[in-house]
Amino acid sequence: MKIAVVGAGASGLFFAANCKNDITVFDSNKQPGKKLLLTGGGRCNFTNNCDKNQFFEHLPRGDRFARSALSLFSQNDVVDWFATRGVESKCEDGRFFPKSDRAETIVNCLVEACKNNGAKFVLGKPVQKIEKSASGFLVDGRPFDVVVLATGGKFFDQTGSTGKGFDFSKRLGLETFGPYAALCPVVANVPANLQGVSVFAGVTLQSAGKTVCKTQGNVLFAHFGLTGPAILNATAWVGDNKIDWIRLSFVSKTQEEICQFVELQKSKHPKQNLKTTLAQLVPAKLGEFVLENAGVQNCKLCDLKKQDLIKICSRLLNTEFDAKTKDGQSMVTCGGVCTKEINPKTMQSKIENLYVIGELLDVHGETGGFNLQIAWSTAYAAAKALERK
Repeated sequence: MKIAVVGAGASGLFFAANCKNDITVFDSNKQPGKKLLLTGGGRCNFTNNCDKNQFFEHLPRGDRFARSALSLFSQNDVVDWFATRGVESKCEDGRFFPKSDRAETIVNCLVEACKNNGAKFVLGKPVQKIEKSASGFLVDGRPFDVVVLATGGKFFDQTGSTGKGFDFSKRLGLETFGPYAALCPVVANVPANLQGVSVFAGVTLQSAGKTVCKTQGNVLFAHFGLTGPAILNATAWVGDNKIDWIRLSFVSKTQEEICQFVELQKSKHPKQNLKTTLAQLVPAKLGEFVLENAGVQNCKLCDLKKQDLIKICSRLLNTEFDAKTKDGQSMVTCGGVCTKEINPKTMQSKIENLYVIGELLDVHGETGGFNLQIAWSTAYAAAKALERK
């Protein structure tokens, strides 16, 4: 059986490493796994140890669909698969990385496994056309019995994620959703003096008049707006790129607890500057922003009025930014081939011998190894289904 795998990313490589057939892997990049090299800040957070039931709570789309593939090939299976091929791993806060802290370790292992499995590579030239033939498919004129679409998503052009898989899928007759950016920074009006400030914050995101996400984590103020893990995860829950606003809570205290803290400081240090007090709760520059945003002048604690303290509490707990999803680069694409078009146990589409795996499926998760786990699991399911076939 001659199989064409279109895309040498995580899912394409993992499929080719696990399916014993006559496989040719196509990719527009001269080296396979280009986007994979950038994951986890170059360290490659390749899976996690999230509880099976909780795992699906981190998938904004496709959680039901992904259950079959994950049952077949779990996070533990991924760790074991790499371990048997010489890749030692370590777990940090529930996230698995190669012990080398180098994404190259994962990519090199995958490429070697593909070659050991007899897979051939056609690199440095993007596939232009996939069409049905009497006996199967033609990929740029070359005949194949089976095509596996593993092209990834969109919004990351420099890695080859240009959205071409959406075009292939539509032309072959599959329904798609999106694409929309997910796991991406957001554009927002951020004061210049906050740029570069990082804070652990609660994040609430509203889209289309509804609260779609409440999370917490590190938030970074940048020249274009907001980024950091908490912001990236929040955007994963927005399907159509439209954000009404993002609300940040800069402290994990109630209004009563903040007031008690300030009153305690006031009793101990009545002459203490208000900015100095706030700097014990949030970064100094953020404290200055809170005061300005609340319309409160800096003063000594002994001169602080109760109504001004309430205004400060309000801004510490609820500061809104008008925002929209950042156009351009995103770590993951929201959307893809609609899951109703795909058999969740085999990844075969409604079109015989056409399979879809990885990010091109309308399935995605938050940061933390969820998306790569989906890539491994769906690729493995397709590989074993085709071996049986």
